[in-house]
Amino acid sequence: MKNKRFLFVMMGIAAIVILFIAFKVLGPVINPSAEILSKSEAKTLVEERYNGQVTEIILKNNQFDIEMDRNEMNYEIKLDAENGEVISFTKKSNISSNNTDSEQVEPNPPAKPITENEATVIITEDEAIQIALKEVKGEINDVDLESDDNIHYYLVEIDTTDDREATVQINAITGEVLSITWDD
Repeated sequence: MKNKRFLFVMMGIAAIVILFIAFKVLGPVINPSAEILSKSEAKTLVEERYNGQVTEIILKNNQFDIEMDRNEMNYEIKLDAENGEVISFTKKSNISSNNTDSEQVEPNPPAKPITENEATVIITEDEAIQIALKEVKGEINDVDLESDDNIHYYLVEIDTTDDREATVQINAITGEVLSITWDD
């Protein structure tokens, strides 16, 4: 009798383990966790984030391939369609150097990623302030554009209502929040 009870308990534990593993493996397939952004949402996100004009947007494999014009430059942006994160940001060419004829005499130079050495500041001070205020609520105390090892970033100091001060470090090219430090 004890052997049967032990056998049933072991079979029950094995069944639970198998169900748990099956749920972990098949769960994302059965119930996708995230919806993808629409083309208009992706366009608005990129235009607001980089203050440029989207000229082309293509969705393939849960990734948007976006072309954007900003400050006489043409950029190619690859954007994750599920979470809106920038996968790559590539400077393609100067807009003024593009040939406007339907037939191009010479091809555009190949796209190359923006390196920190040749990068220009993409986001403005006002955009950095808006990004910082989304992370920390309060009143802006100071904003500085700084560089360290050719990485350009904004330091936005914010005074909060509870008499604390936060410094939000924002990548000046991508707009990504790099860190938040607090002074009591």
